[in-house]
Amino acid sequence: MQMDVATFRALTAQSFPRARSRHSVPQSIPNAAVTAVALDTDVFFNAWGMHDTAVNNTRITFTVPGFYLVGGNLIYDQAAGGVRDIGIRLNGGSFLAYGRQGPSGSTDQLNVNTVYVFAVSDYIELIAFQSSGGPLDVQSVAFRSTELWVHFLSGGS
Repeated sequence: MQMDVATFRALTAQSFPRARSRHSVPQSIPNAAVTAVALDTDVFFNAWGMHDTAVNNTRITFTVPGFYLVGGNLIYDQAAGGVRDIGIRLNGGSFLAYGRQGPSGSTDQLNVNTVYVFAVSDYIELIAFQSSGGPLDVQSVAFRSTELWVHFLSGGS
């Protein structure tokens, strides 16, 4: 049986928790400041109300406990010197995943992902940090950056 995309989305809209959210315009990241990235657009899905584009829009909040695959992407504008970091921060505290690279001489694309068991009301944020000596934008490129996503794998404890 073949199914068109609209029918598939309608049938699976609330079947399992998942969210994919992005920032639709470049965001300036201050020099040497840990910055939670704003996510003003939901891409494809926001099942179970996990993301709000207006209130606490840096967060994806878990409404169903379990094991999830989570990930994020950033593309920094070109700049010489310093480092470019990406992280997924849990509940405003510790990092679940973190990556760092030096400048490449062109735009720097970073991604990070992990699997973790979340409780109801836990939340994650996509974190940017850079030390180029001045503010540096993270770009908005459809389907590549700047995005944070979660996908339910199974219930768990």
